[in-house]
Amino acid sequence: MNPSNPFLTQGYLSAEYFCDRKVELKLMQESLVNGNNLALISGRRKGKTNLILNLFHHHKSPAVYIDIFNARNESDFVQQLSRAIVQQLGTPKESFVKKLSRTVRSFRPNIGFNPITGEPELGIQFSEERSSIKNLEDVFGFLSQEYPGVLIAIDEFQQILSWENPGVEAELRSLTQRYPLIRFIYCGSSRKLMFDLFNNSRRPFYHSSQLLFLEKINPDLYLKFITSKLSDRILTENNIRHEIIWCRGETYYIQRLFNRIYGKGPGTYNRQDLDQIESQLIAEKESEFQIQLRLLAKQQRSLLIALALSKGIDKPTSAEFLKQYSLSSSSTIAQNLNVLIEKDMVIKDEGLYRVADVFLEHWIQGSYGKEL
Repeated sequence: MNPSNPFLTQGYLSAEYFCDRKVELKLMQESLVNGNNLALISGRRKGKTNLILNLFHHHKSPAVYIDIFNARNESDFVQQLSRAIVQQLGTPKESFVKKLSRTVRSFRPNIGFNPITGEPELGIQFSEERSSIKNLEDVFGFLSQEYPGVLIAIDEFQQILSWENPGVEAELRSLTQRYPLIRFIYCGSSRKLMFDLFNNSRRPFYHSSQLLFLEKINPDLYLKFITSKLSDRILTENNIRHEIIWCRGETYYIQRLFNRIYGKGPGTYNRQDLDQIESQLIAEKESEFQIQLRLLAKQQRSLLIALALSKGIDKPTSAEFLKQYSLSSSSTIAQNLNVLIEKDMVIKDEGLYRVADVFLEHWIQGSYGKEL
């Protein structure tokens, strides 16, 4: 089925609507075929999840994807994994659930109703007789036996560091080692935490997986992809390149912008038309951005504004930067910078510290640039 708009902003449809990543895809395929696990590290909104789903599309073995961003502990993790297994592998569902129940002794499926739609849906619980790690061992045992070669992709894997159990890393590492017929892809959006998890010799997952860092897509390749999808929407090559740069080459923002352009309908789009579309996208998020800034402490807000107006800086504690934007001492700036990084509001991109949200950066430039 063809989508009404080829610039998808959520979900994965097919390889036809996925831009490039051929080098990364080949590397991942080769690594998995040769029995290696992967640690995929990427900032938010670079297309990490869709790359995984594109890999699944080309992968011959069964595959399961879960996002554990909201998992508070091992128990949540096991329930999310079990639900994903039933939803993504369980066909026909009834016989699959019965088979899973026989193998995983603590597994307690139940039928509930979706509070919004009213439709029946499968609920998953585990009895409290066994620990979450034991339940996870049973689940892995089931997968290894029924689906040898199965691929499990765990997104936002760095979340395990926020769980109360200090031994969870060692327990998970030990468990995954015991099931060589299961391949794992550990994905994460925090470069610092993920790199430490897999490259620190004092941590259990040290050198357990091949590291792959997901960078921005080559602008020339994105230009080719965009041009092939625009149909009877006519833009000059220079204007397409301008929009890619305006989005800082970030996949999510490029897709959002060209989704909007395509949605405007057939026609020729000049520079003035595109500037108006950019402004519309930013204006729609103004209330959200105002709230975000109001929730920050004054000095954090001032630093975020300064980073946006500077369009990124390599040394945010330098005397020149502090003077130009009337900021406080370098020690205070360093402290506030770390807070903003922890809040995922600031990233280090190509050597520069800058506002993580591209649209927020543009909104700040438009709202506060006139004050300087």
